[in-house]
Amino acid sequence: MFQPNDDQEQNKLMLMHLCYELVFEGRLQLAPISSNPQNALDIGTGRGDWAIDFAEANASAHVIGTDLSPIQPLWVPPNLTFEIDDAEDEWLYSQKFDFIHTRTLCGSIRDWPRFHRQAFSHLRPGGWLEMQENDAWFQRDDGTCPEWSKLFLEKLDEASVLSGRRLNVAKEQKQHMINAGFVNVHDEIFKLPLSPWHPDPRMTEIGRIRGIAMNEGVEGYSLALYTRFLGWSPDEVRILLAKVRAEFNDISNRMYIAVHVVYGQKPEEAATTI
Repeated sequence: MFQPNDDQEQNKLMLMHLCYELVFEGRLQLAPISSNPQNALDIGTGRGDWAIDFAEANASAHVIGTDLSPIQPLWVPPNLTFEIDDAEDEWLYSQKFDFIHTRTLCGSIRDWPRFHRQAFSHLRPGGWLEMQENDAWFQRDDGTCPEWSKLFLEKLDEASVLSGRRLNVAKEQKQHMINAGFVNVHDEIFKLPLSPWHPDPRMTEIGRIRGIAMNEGVEGYSLALYTRFLGWSPDEVRILLAKVRAEFNDISNRMYIAVHVVYGQKPEEAATTI
């Protein structure tokens, strides 16, 4: 991963959690999990916002939230535990999970087939995996992308490929799930406006919050990739980002990103391999 863990990044994570609450209209997951899950796992929990909400809403469940960094709060629901863990390592959980959740892991994983095999292995039969992942590409309804944003995204994708952890893989997750043995796999796609341009008030608020998060966070996930893998100087990156910000902040551009909510179920009778 190439994102910082500073206060600005944590503020961006908080804003994005608010965005997802609005986009999904208060639903914590779309997968039709059981009404009394016993064990749940949140991989890449970040600040722990989703894990806290899920633990509070599901008193029957023991929830584990994992991340590389210990940035989670100390006071949490009694049925929630945070652990430092790397999802790219071998998973060593002793229990099987009813539900495994991830959000914005794209850019963090080198071997996606292995990730899905491990998730499959650590679900109980009938359990669900759900991934909430953004496309790393700005869109408009006419299929075009403004000049500087297009250049930025092409170079960002190039750098992430060179890093070994490609960012723009959200739309590939459905097939990865199917290949790992999941059934009842769905890919539901939602729009996140990048500025408050949308005529619908709820979408306008999403765009306002997402725009703040983008303005604060776009340098955090691009600076290291550009400088380490493309040889750009920090000043060159910031000059490009100023032009990109101007484009997505311009409400006449009506720009958005797509969020893929991909979820699938481990069959009730399933062989487990890693």
